[in-house]
Amino acid sequence: MEKINAGITEDEALVLPFDKKVILADKIIKIAFECLENPIVNFSGGKHSCFMLHLVLRVRQNVKVVFINNGFELPEVVDFVKTQAKKLDLNYDEATITLSPKEYIMKYGMSLYDDVPLKKKDYCKFKIGKGCKYRLKIEPMLRYMKMVNSESKFLGIMGAETPFRKMSFRKRGFIYKDSDNLWKIKPIAHFNAEEVNAYIKEKNIQYPIDFYRKFPQTTCYCCGWGMLKKVKDLEMGLPQSLAVHWPEIWKAMLSWGVREELLKIASYTGDIKLWEFIRKYVY
Repeated sequence: MEKINAGITEDEALVLPFDKKVILADKIIKIAFECLENPIVNFSGGKHSCFMLHLVLRVRQNVKVVFINNGFELPEVVDFVKTQAKKLDLNYDEATITLSPKEYIMKYGMSLYDDVPLKKKDYCKFKIGKGCKYRLKIEPMLRYMKMVNSESKFLGIMGAETPFRKMSFRKRGFIYKDSDNLWKIKPIAHFNAEEVNAYIKEKNIQYPIDFYRKFPQTTCYCCGWGMLKKVKDLEMGLPQSLAVHWPEIWKAMLSWGVREELLKIASYTGDIKLWEFIRKYVY
């Protein structure tokens, strides 16, 4: 695996004082612009992504900022991203998919493969959205990058978010070439959430606060994240949050075949938790 050395080990970066972490982030961003061809910013509109964008814009104001508008981003996030694009006069564009949300759900189903009590050998029996990450995130961005002749992208991902991301950061570093032969640049990989929150407050960096009052992380609304399994920092899963905060979206997805698929899975598995979810949120 190819990677660009930042002149500091990943473990050293993780324990730097905050002000030195900011200096290091600036250094990473400058190295990326100097060494890589036509980097773009993969902007999700989430809090960490807003922090990352702020740092990148300090180095290069006219960098291309790309939002993956796949139709499954929640409305508060989409409105925020488009408002910020105008307010900050961003060099802004969107990567999209060809299917509408209804067409996608009817073809592939809601993304439930990690959230329902099925064995992998049974995945093929139901529409559970397997492959959603590639179809909704990776493929549209790959296609966009090819169109604009870019080989690298900035990502607002922190190692402290999950044990897997910390392990990945320690192995790959800040700038590396991935299996898709494109360069990933992660200038905030060495920060933690407390540091980001404090900086955002101090610098008055805008983020979609109305969205965060309802759910703690940006994600596609077709995801079953936390539906039956307890996830750290989630008071309720995303499907439950849709039913409570975005009922029209939830009702639409149920009408596109999600209701029938959940009933099939519940009947096949006999899972009590899934039946309880169906009784509370599906009927």
